[in-house]
Amino acid sequence: MKKVFVAHPFLGKRSNMQTITAICRNLAKLGIKPFSPVHAYLFLHDNIPAERKLAMEWCGDDIETMDAMFLCGAWRESEGCQHEHNVALLELIPVYEIVGWRGDKPVFKEEGPSWLKESGGK
Repeated sequence: MKKVFVAHPFLGKRSNMQTITAICRNLAKLGIKPFSPVHAYLFLHDNIPAERKLAMEWCGDDIETMDAMFLCGAWRESEGCQHEHNVALLELIPVYEIVGWRGDKPVFKEEGPSWLKESGGK
């Protein structure tokens, strides 16, 4: 089972949490083990600098253990997602951008991971 880091802006918005949850559920249905730092570190307060810094450090540690990173939503506008993206690039973790969904399957900006196609995803 592939482990994928799901990078999506949060900003404390309930609508973003709902979107991230749906993304993770859809990925799980495809046989992917999604990791959402938003869900994992919700107990940390983003508006407290020391806690935000800690969350970013932990995200970096988590990214190193992933098979891939999926960038979702307006990730380019998120400082956190930009940081996560940079860590993935430095750690040579494959990065794929999801630009939409066809049913419960992700649509990628460019070619998606070959292992997802082999498991039935497109």
